[in-house]
Amino acid sequence: MDLTILGFGDDFNLILKIFFVLAIIAFVRQKVTHNKFALFLITISIVAMVFLFWPLFRTAYIIYTLLAIGVAGILVDFFFISAGGSAEEMMGKKMETHGTPGGLEQMSRNKAMQSARKRPGR
Repeated sequence: MDLTILGFGDDFNLILKIFFVLAIIAFVRQKVTHNKFALFLITISIVAMVFLFWPLFRTAYIIYTLLAIGVAGILVDFFFISAGGSAEEMMGKKMETHGTPGGLEQMSRNKAMQSARKRPGR
């Protein structure tokens, strides 16, 4: 069956618009503290972005959402980390140069405990 017959494309478009409107509202409320000015900006933004230029902003919003979800992390892992070798080799190099994780904290705790034991008043 064709997805347009089922109305999946229209439903997905409506869901994208709802989430985009919510993102606009959250962004403007976070940046603008004056309520009347914030409502004015929200109204203008929604009219311009959702009703006038929706095909352009829909594509940008889908790309932004995919990057925010984690596609960017996957791309970084694929292109940068895999070029340097395996993760085990990278961790081995890191351990050699920096020592064990939390080693400095453990060393400072040990010194504090030794100085507390040496106090004669306890």
